[in-house]
Amino acid sequence: MLPGWMMPIDELINNVLSAPPSEAARLLVALPPDRFEPVLQAMRIQDLVHVATAAKADDQAELMARLPITKIQDLVHALPPAYSATLLATLSNKRLLAVMEGVAPAETSELLRVMPEEQRVMLLNSMDRRNAGSLLASGYELDIAQVLGRTNVKVSSLGEGQTDALLVGIFGRYILVTIHYIDHGEFTAQDLQKAEARAQGMQVSAVLAVTNARISMDVPEYGREALRRGRLIDVVTWTDSGHDGILQRTLVQLVR
Repeated sequence: MLPGWMMPIDELINNVLSAPPSEAARLLVALPPDRFEPVLQAMRIQDLVHVATAAKADDQAELMARLPITKIQDLVHALPPAYSATLLATLSNKRLLAVMEGVAPAETSELLRVMPEEQRVMLLNSMDRRNAGSLLASGYELDIAQVLGRTNVKVSSLGEGQTDALLVGIFGRYILVTIHYIDHGEFTAQDLQKAEARAQGMQVSAVLAVTNARISMDVPEYGREALRRGRLIDVVTWTDSGHDGILQRTLVQLVR
């Protein structure tokens, strides 16, 4: 390109858009502000996605620092969470907070699961406790749904908006899986009672509660009492993929 980027703007735009994505990123971040803006405006979101994700680390960080907040939000909407998290990791806390103000709760929940721990903690600390807990619970429910989806079982939703319980078909029987994200404290017999109550009126052979929390000492006795009443109910702790096996084995044990 000509020194000082003195070529006509249309030709400059064409050169950037026709370059390989990584080269386009290098050219874009080298532009002065008065040329960067019109070139950026000429780019479709698909063009920006290709350029941003293909950019070398330094160019990617510089590009993210120069993009308007609304453009970064467009990238977040257009990209899978893991790719978005990589781009957002280059932002300052101030810019990240501004970006996340325009991101829907469902997208925020998914991003929190994959972004660097330092950023995740910062974002959660910036929210009120209720909103933070709701987002973490949504992410946890999605994690459990994905674990079950990787298991050789049939997984069904209970209905629109119900993400804290799933119906699992295994060996010709059905188990109600209730999901309990607990921000503080233990999973208690009262929580297990609530899980059992969810199965009222449903044709299920057992209930399995899944929680991230430590299980209280009063839970086993409640499970034994439920069994005496003819209700098969159990609870398992799941916090990460290291617990996939115990979750899957417990499901199998409940239909034997």
